[in-house]
Amino acid sequence: MIRRGMVRPILFVKIGLGGLVFAARWGENGATEEAPGESPSEEPLLEEPGDFLKRHLEYELSGQFGRSWDDLHPAHQEVVTRERYEQCRAELFERSPAPTELVAFDVLEVADEAIAVAGLSEHKQSSAAVTAHIAIGVNGNSRSNIETLHALRVDGRWAWVFSPGAYRAYAAAGSRPTAPPS
Repeated sequence: MIRRGMVRPILFVKIGLGGLVFAARWGENGATEEAPGESPSEEPLLEEPGDFLKRHLEYELSGQFGRSWDDLHPAHQEVVTRERYEQCRAELFERSPAPTELVAFDVLEVADEAIAVAGLSEHKQSSAAVTAHIAIGVNGNSRSNIETLHALRVDGRWAWVFSPGAYRAYAAAGSRPTAPPS
């Protein structure tokens, strides 16, 4: 159930100098809106959104960036090739001084929520907002938090999206597969 005016964090996981960093972008939840081209009569997906997001985090934390890119929203795949995404993420991953692992991902709530997505139309996109208790292990210690992540339904599958800052950075880097050579 979505409560109008409720503020929730959206998790972005970054691996860089100093290890794993949780960063949250705070925003006000709005009423659920149906995204253009989507209808409530779509076939149910085989994977639950919480299972999808857990798998996505496992890919990122274990360095399987190509597999992670495969699940990226098609509109965001247009701003960075698979190879470039793998390269950028691997460079950050290599700078991380400690191995990290997903220790726990316990889904607390799943709700429909309309969110703004960088690079897509001005209309909010329908998403599954998954609130979960997430614990990430670093050097045998774990850090945990309750976070809300979003999965978007695209072409009969779940997809994840870049944060607005990551989207702008990839778009500005000129790694768009369809961009003419400079």
